[in-house]
Amino acid sequence: MFLLLLKCPRGKLPFSPPTSFSTSYRFASSTPRPSHKRNTQAGITTPLPESAASEKVRSPFYFDTGYALFAKRPSRPFPPPFLSPPSGSFSEPLSTHDRSRDRRSYVNGEMIRGITNGDDAVLVEENFIGANDGVGAWVTRERGHAALWSRLILHFWALETERALHRLNGSPPDSVAYLQKAFESTEEATTSPQWHGTTTACAALLHHTEHRSSNEQLSCQPVLFVTNLGDSQIIVLRPSSRNVLYKTTEQWHWFDCPRQLGTNSPDSPNENAVCDEVALEEDDIVIAMSDGVPDNLWEHEIVENVMQSMHALKNESEVRTGSQAARNTSGSGMMWVAEELVKAARIVAEDPFAESPFMERAVEEGLAIEGGKLDDISVVAAVVGGPNARTDYHINTTPEFFYQYRGSMLLRVVDSSAPEPFRDVSIREGELFLLPPNTPHNPIRFADTVGIVVEQPRPEGSVDKLRWYCQECRGIVHEASFHCTDPGSQIKDAVNAFVEDEALRKCGHCGTVCDTVPRGIVQP
Repeated sequence: MFLLLLKCPRGKLPFSPPTSFSTSYRFASSTPRPSHKRNTQAGITTPLPESAASEKVRSPFYFDTGYALFAKRPSRPFPPPFLSPPSGSFSEPLSTHDRSRDRRSYVNGEMIRGITNGDDAVLVEENFIGANDGVGAWVTRERGHAALWSRLILHFWALETERALHRLNGSPPDSVAYLQKAFESTEEATTSPQWHGTTTACAALLHHTEHRSSNEQLSCQPVLFVTNLGDSQIIVLRPSSRNVLYKTTEQWHWFDCPRQLGTNSPDSPNENAVCDEVALEEDDIVIAMSDGVPDNLWEHEIVENVMQSMHALKNESEVRTGSQAARNTSGSGMMWVAEELVKAARIVAEDPFAESPFMERAVEEGLAIEGGKLDDISVVAAVVGGPNARTDYHINTTPEFFYQYRGSMLLRVVDSSAPEPFRDVSIREGELFLLPPNTPHNPIRFADTVGIVVEQPRPEGSVDKLRWYCQECRGIVHEASFHCTDPGSQIKDAVNAFVEDEALRKCGHCGTVCDTVPRGIVQP
């Protein structure tokens, strides 16, 4: 006899879907929930084996990421053979308690990617993010381990995606097929010895499409492939318009019993997973989260929370990430965005008298449930970045400080005092460069590089300029001026206006139409 163990209301484990709900109602306690000390865990990316970086297919676009996690109860350690505990007692001659050992989990000789959060699991990489929600009720069953299932599904999914990207040859990725393969690999890995569990699955793959214009210029557009099975959620936001571009649709068998992969579940990726393709722009925001967020916050609250956090980062407000001050640098800012969202969801989850989306749905189903839903809360926040490859030269009345953290960049400058005014400055990994004020400069960044630029707040009345030079005669083609208050938006608006208007791009000295993509770029 096989037991179908699915995620069901408040941890109940029915053997079949209920035809009607009981008329006996359960109300929230009049006393607050006990407050156990639970800390939020946060980071930028989840660990990767050293060999993974060299195996990745590089894309012009990438995620700047951060994640935050809150577990309603500590995660259980993985069992052998995924994690090998020391053998024997301290006093036995053959004991291994006195030896250093790797506490990371492994499967098939490879480190298991991602991080476990209670029964959830998240995986955060530069082009792939995911949040799976393991069914916690398996903890009551012999050889039940939902966290193992949620983590293994993500691990094999990321591996299969990496391998497949090498074989695409211009065709779009098939994320559902990759998930199906991950599901089969997880089943195989948990067969001997047997470990039971079920999990939802939700992940986003950042890819790109290529277009060649009439003048043979090649341009790339970021595109997101979102795959979902169950009730974890991915939401895509555009900060410039504060619009929700996309949100996954929950998949349920019945109330609080989502579709899920694993032991005795009738669901499978090939039959039930949904993959959507979402056209993106740079600076769009992608949030992957387990149901601990949407069960406690309505959509407009999620959007408002993320937009407020991004606004604080844009204004260079000092924010707090754990115990350290952080500013809007690559990754650390998005970690703070994720922490703020987890914090908001946790406040409702731990309040037995709060109104929540979960409570509202329960009431609609005839269940008298009050308060938030105390659950594992997992959030991955990512902003879409891409190579900086513009033709404009920025003129700032204050100095700028460049530090190249990873990889190398090219800084094109115009020094009017030099015999050859136009020159290239290479800034390699670990190097610093101080740019004098009022120096026209064109920073060019490449994929898989990270650099930091420190600028001073602009004095009142100061004017920044963007200047375009003709690639043939080197005359000034166009110039845009503004008092710099929001450099990201102001520069983007000026560049877009120049690119979209051929009249602005036509050189008044020689008639050449100015390039919109730099020529002859070679990474230092």
